[in-house]
Amino acid sequence: MELVNATYKFLETPRLEEGEKRLIKGVIETILVMLFPFVPHITEELWSMIDPSGRVLGTWWPRYDENYIKEDKVTIVVQVNGKLRTESRLTAAWKSRSSRRSSSAWRR
Repeated sequence: MELVNATYKFLETPRLEEGEKRLIKGVIETILVMLFPFVPHITEELWSMIDPSGRVLGTWWPRYDENYIKEDKVTIVVQVNGKLRTESRLTAAWKSRSSRRSSSAWRR
């Protein structure tokens, strides 16, 4: 869903260049490949509009790069008896012991 939302935001730009059109085509192909196990007939039909010579069934599953999915910051939530006490945004390199020490200071 996030990929679809990001694609909509990207398409709001007034004019797309040739490289950007290829990028959008790749994004649409990726979305169709990921939707194929759930709605195979519809995705095959949409795929035939993009690439009449091929089938979505014979394509590879999209790959990802772990460097792009790493979070720079982590949200630590402190709850006491099921009630939210505070939230804190820390860098991803935080140490669990130091976060436990700082969370004990938030108890009320």
